[in-house]
Amino acid sequence: MEGDPWRQVKLQFSNRKRTILAAISVCIMTSLLLAGTAVIARPHHGVFTVAPSGDVSGVEDTTNIQQALDDAITAGGGSTVLLEEGDYYLCETIVGVNFDGTFKGAGAGLTVLHSVENFPAQDTGNLGTANPRMLMFYQDESSTSTANDPYKIKLHDFSLKVDQPTEAWYYGLFRAMNVLDIYGKVDGQSTEGMSYFDATVKNVEFLGDVGDEYGYFGLSIQNALLIQGEWGAEFVNERISGKYVVEGCHFQNSLGSSVMFGSFGDSHIRIVRNTYQDTMIGPELYDLDNSHAEVAFNEVTGVGWFGVYVCNGLYATSLEPSRVLIHHNHIECAPGGTGIWLDDYLAVPGEVEGISVFALHNQIVLNDPYSWGIFGYGAQKVWLVHNTISGSGEAGIVTGIWGDAVEGWKLVLNDLSDFNAEVADIWLGPGTSHCWLIHRGPSASVLDEGTDNWLLLLP
Repeated sequence: MEGDPWRQVKLQFSNRKRTILAAISVCIMTSLLLAGTAVIARPHHGVFTVAPSGDVSGVEDTTNIQQALDDAITAGGGSTVLLEEGDYYLCETIVGVNFDGTFKGAGAGLTVLHSVENFPAQDTGNLGTANPRMLMFYQDESSTSTANDPYKIKLHDFSLKVDQPTEAWYYGLFRAMNVLDIYGKVDGQSTEGMSYFDATVKNVEFLGDVGDEYGYFGLSIQNALLIQGEWGAEFVNERISGKYVVEGCHFQNSLGSSVMFGSFGDSHIRIVRNTYQDTMIGPELYDLDNSHAEVAFNEVTGVGWFGVYVCNGLYATSLEPSRVLIHHNHIECAPGGTGIWLDDYLAVPGEVEGISVFALHNQIVLNDPYSWGIFGYGAQKVWLVHNTISGSGEAGIVTGIWGDAVEGWKLVLNDLSDFNAEVADIWLGPGTSHCWLIHRGPSASVLDEGTDNWLLLLP
């Protein structure tokens, strides 16, 4: 066998292959050493990967992430920008125009994007009212997103930390920044005046700072997450339509947190299983238009103004009826806060225009004589069923006290047995009519100043 010629050929080929592989390995290692750490990997099946550069000035990370996002947009729908584990520093806004794909990290707390000190405002010519942003996704006139085939913006698994906002002051009141904006533009897209896209924000942390240097509110974040139509003339939002999900996110130290600013035409909105810590406002919904929204299983603690805020007709002047389901949220209010606040400036008793709100099985804790558990202004067709309100405040449930006409509220077996009210557990103001109430408690626990309200008090 030692003289077998085929065996000699095989040995020579094997030795040559090992030599070639060794040479290739040396070349690769030499290239890496000369080039330094690879930051943007070559795309693989539409995945554009970015690694942290270590440059705390933010120049390299900002450039690399922006380039990867631009490449993903060029590659087309379904592409992914993947940020590896580590700390990234942004020195200006990352912008995704007509993005239709996934932007994700290695996990909240593992992939962290920081704003550098004195993060610049986009509108440098209007610094007095400027709102800097860390991330911004929007559509322009070249968007091809439609109702039948909408762009799908998916943002997952990373943290956004505002270390320092811009030095610009917002109308002289505070200096803060918006963290993540997702919005639609109508120009050239649709004859219907509607911008179509879906957006999912999941397992993302929004971390702000607190201090006197941020001005009146003392918070470094103005709005953590905004999903909205672009602002037009006379403070009117352009209309957007799609499916919008905010799930498993954490918001901390912000003025606004998860803000849905419409008007939303034929949309489905879910804000579920998020945590809100020391925010002035928890989940916010504005100007729904023939849409359905669910706000559920959220944990809201230390809320300064409103735990859940729903407002219809703030800027829009004509909206179709919508429905909001608010259930199984736990809300703890700071002094002066309100657990659930419902505004409807378009609703008129006896007419269909407005929103129907169903609030079920929510737990609200108050600790201030000027706090309210659930408050309604102008809102019709409100159902409050099996909510628990405890602690102390002016009233647990209150509506129709500010000259607004309210009718048709249904209040069913809400538990206020552990609530200490300054006025009454339930306060139906002089503007209420044709509301009905089933309540377990003494007659003194209900103040009825309305007309033709129907009350059933159980022992």
